[in-house]
Amino acid sequence: GEKGADHPETLRIKDVATRACEACLLLFYVPGRGDGFFARTYMCADERLPDDGLFFKREGEYAYLRESGYAKELNAVGAKVYCGAPIPERLSHLYTDLGYTEDDLLYKADTSSDEVTLQYLLMRYAHEILGPVDPELDEIIKETIKNTTYHFIDNGYQMVDFHGGPTAWAKWNMDYFNSEMGWSDGALNAAEMMFYLKAADLVLGGDEKIKAALEDVYSLGYPELATKHYERFYKASMANEYDLREDMMYGDHMLSVVSFWQLCDLEKEDEYLEKWKKGFRSWRTTIAKEHSPCYDFAYTLGTGDEIDMDRAANYFYRCPPSRLASGITIDRKDYPMQTRFSGTTKELSSLLPADERFIAKYDRNPMAYCAEDSGGMYCVESCFVYTFAYWTGRYFGLIKGEE
Repeated sequence: GEKGADHPETLRIKDVATRACEACLLLFYVPGRGDGFFARTYMCADERLPDDGLFFKREGEYAYLRESGYAKELNAVGAKVYCGAPIPERLSHLYTDLGYTEDDLLYKADTSSDEVTLQYLLMRYAHEILGPVDPELDEIIKETIKNTTYHFIDNGYQMVDFHGGPTAWAKWNMDYFNSEMGWSDGALNAAEMMFYLKAADLVLGGDEKIKAALEDVYSLGYPELATKHYERFYKASMANEYDLREDMMYGDHMLSVVSFWQLCDLEKEDEYLEKWKKGFRSWRTTIAKEHSPCYDFAYTLGTGDEIDMDRAANYFYRCPPSRLASGITIDRKDYPMQTRFSGTTKELSSLLPADERFIAKYDRNPMAYCAEDSGGMYCVESCFVYTFAYWTGRYFGLIKGEE
C-alpha cells in the first residue's frame, strides 16, 4: 500500500477486503451441491424471504425449494436438491460467529452471468493481491474457480440448475448464440466465457482441461463474435422497433466493461488484443452516455483511449458514496423530456448530475424519466458503484488519494 504494508490503515483495509472476499466466496459453497454451481445470494431463516426468485432452504443433506411466484410458475415448489458438500471453516465463520448453523441458511438459485462475471473479477485480483500473503485463502480461490469453470465446461458452457437445464441468464454456447433470444447477446456472452476461461487459466497456472476449453472456444470463433455487439444489437433493435438505447439492458454495461477490460489485460497476442479492443469500443455508444468512471476507468485501461478525467472528477464530487440517506428531487420539469420512437420509454434530454438522479441499481437507464419515489425495489443503499470506481482509479494510478 501507499502507506506501507504494516501501516495500521493498510492492515485495516486488508482485513475489510479479506472479509469481503470470504463473503463472496461463501456464495460458491452455501448450495453444497459439490458440482461447481453457486448461489446468487444467501440469507438466514429469520430474514424476510423475497418473492422474486428461487430460494432453497437447507435441511441436513438436502435443500428444499421454498414457495415463490417463480417456483410456482415452474411447478417446482418443494423440489429437493443435495447440499451435503462441505463448507470450508475459513468461510463458515461468517455465519457461525453470529450464532447460525448451515440449517439456518437459504440461498437463491437461477444464478446469472451478472454474478459470475464480477465473481471472476474478484477471484482474479484476490488471487494476485491477497493470495501471496494469505495462502489459505488463495487455495480456496483456486479450488473455487476450478470447480465452477469445470461446471461450465462439463455442461456445454452453461450453468445448470436443480432442474437439469440451464439457468435463465448463464448460457454461453453456440446454441444460445444462434437462438432468437440469444442472438443479440452472443457478442457479450462470448466475451464473458473467454474472460472466465482466461482468468481461471491465470489463477490455476496452466490447467489442461481449461487450456483445452480455451482452444475450443477459439476454434468456434468466440473472439470474432465478441466484436459484433453493435452490429447485432442494432439489427435486433430495429427488428423489434426499439431505439438502440431504449432496448439496452443497462446491467450489460458492467458485464461488458469487466469482460473486455480483463480480456485486454490478459491477452498476450496482438491479433486477439485488437479484437478485444474492437469489441470494447463497440459498446462505447451507450456506455459513454452514463458518464461513469466505474466504466470509463476500465475502458481506458483496456483500450488505451483517452477519457474525460474532468467528467470523472465531477462524478466523484457529485455522487454520494452511500445512497442510504441520499435525497433527490423527483418528477423533474426543468429538463426537456423525450419519448423513444416505440412510445413506451420517456427520457430526460440530458444526464442529471449524480446527486440529482433517482436512486436505482446501476443497471437502470440513468436518463430515464422518473416521476415516483426512488424507494422500494429500485432503491439501492450499497456504496458499490462509488467504491468500485474509486478504488479502481486509485489502484491503477488514475486518481490520487489525499495528500
